[in-house]
Amino acid sequence: MYVARQAFDRAEQELHAGATAQDAQQGSHAFTSVGSHWLLGLVRLARGDEQGALDAFQRELTFEATGQLYGRECAANTWYAIGAVLLRQGRRAEAAGAFEHALDRVPGHLLAMIGLSTVQDPSPEREEVHQNIARRIGQLAAAGLVVDAATGRAALMAATGAGDDAAPLLDEALSAAAGGGGGRTIPFDPLL
Repeated sequence: MYVARQAFDRAEQELHAGATAQDAQQGSHAFTSVGSHWLLGLVRLARGDEQGALDAFQRELTFEATGQLYGRECAANTWYAIGAVLLRQGRRAEAAGAFEHALDRVPGHLLAMIGLSTVQDPSPEREEVHQNIARRIGQLAAAGLVVDAATGRAALMAATGAGDDAAPLLDEALSAAAGGGGGRTIPFDPLL
């Protein structure tokens, strides 16, 4: 709720509390949580605190081995976010490595695929990545995941310099969506 309203100060307070609770669970509970540090990092990044974001992302990665049901997906999202920060910093080779870590965990991670395509030099492999991106966007749209498909299209537009055209695309997709959690990270997605 706070993120959607771009009340990042309040969101950071709430997420800090959640991250503290997540830390307290590590190693002591059969059912642990993941994601609080990742979300905290995204909020910090949206506020311009790249180092604070990277610190939170690194903390989130310590939870990957807990066996939590969504641990691998969360780690992929975290590696994607790290890659986006490194890309912003002009650290292309490190960004590529981070995007690849995300794809190792979730091979069809659309945003990591898009991030990786932005750091690759023109080559047959890059063309294959672009084909995989188009195929993945099509799969999401065919599955009725309109917001996820539009987010992928918008991130691709932003990555190729057409970011101004992305906002209307996202607005249309969000208006057409039947509710649910789709688009919850749009306000602070690192590539958008």
